[in-house]
Amino acid sequence: MFYIKPDFISKSECDYFISLAAKPDNNIREKYGEDNPLWEHRVINITNHHIVNRLSDHINEVFNMRLEIEEAQIQNWIEGSESLPHTHERWPQVKYNSLIYLNDNFEGGEFYTPNLTVKPKPGLLTLFDGSQVEHGLKQVKNNDRFTLIFWWKK
Repeated sequence: MFYIKPDFISKSECDYFISLAAKPDNNIREKYGEDNPLWEHRVINITNHHIVNRLSDHINEVFNMRLEIEEAQIQNWIEGSESLPHTHERWPQVKYNSLIYLNDNFEGGEFYTPNLTVKPKPGLLTLFDGSQVEHGLKQVKNNDRFTLIFWWKK
């Protein structure tokens, strides 16, 4: 299963979350490398934000699944960052992942699986089984890419 819903949140809501996002300074950006993802400088925990309940209610309404949140974040994929194909087997308690894309004023940055590529658009929601579906992120170029990510327990 791979679910896609355009315009799950509005442009103004996207802008609101971008305003809350971590924005590393140039000193941090210069230290970024494949072996040093600098997560502590690129993410903001939003697990207790009301967007989690709104998304959980939507998933329950569409799929009749009541999912429990493990963690939710605003992620800044800084220019030059990428994610090689992976699954989330390192988190055995996590089954599903949701993403809400917040901007598209960059190049690259597409989410991909072996069978699908998703070009980020503000407000676009995805849901998939991150424990089984191998996925990654193409390198982000010419600006930062902002995303809400949700890890749902089994």
